[in-house]
Amino acid sequence: DRPIGPRTPTAGGGVFFQMISLGIDPGVNGGIVALTPTAVVVHKMPETEADIAHMLRWFGAEGGERADFCVIEELDPRPTYWKDKQSGEFKRSILKSTAILLQHYGFIRGCLHANGIPFDSIKPRAWQRSMGIPLKAGKKDMKNRAQALFPSVKVTNATADALLLAELARRMRASP
Repeated sequence: DRPIGPRTPTAGGGVFFQMISLGIDPGVNGGIVALTPTAVVVHKMPETEADIAHMLRWFGAEGGERADFCVIEELDPRPTYWKDKQSGEFKRSILKSTAILLQHYGFIRGCLHANGIPFDSIKPRAWQRSMGIPLKAGKKDMKNRAQALFPSVKVTNATADALLLAELARRMRASP
């Protein structure tokens, strides 16, 4: 039930909450990563909206662990061009899969807002540039970069981007 380790009691009887940075690759095959000063917690994207909401609630104001900041990959829908077989004309539309992805992205953003988790949405090229990833890099390059930054973590295609986004969130919080 708990995606992150225990809170640390203080000498005065209160509880010290660790700084937690989140990275979210909002794709159905993406992931959610939480970085603390002592742990890297990696989750493949939960399958249901209820599970996503539960996980993000845990990191919200009323949850067990408080996320300080989150970076979520911003989706930029692009129309798909296709040739109409009857008229021979090229037409433009948004694919159903793109619409589903955008719905998923919007749901996650709504959960972040509802749980009081501050976040930035950053376009892929912008965050990749910030993390030193070349413009023409592929999924393998992202995975290799994430593995280099987190050698003790088993990096997969599903979690590589989320790991890099969480690291970017940590760096953004650390800089004045």
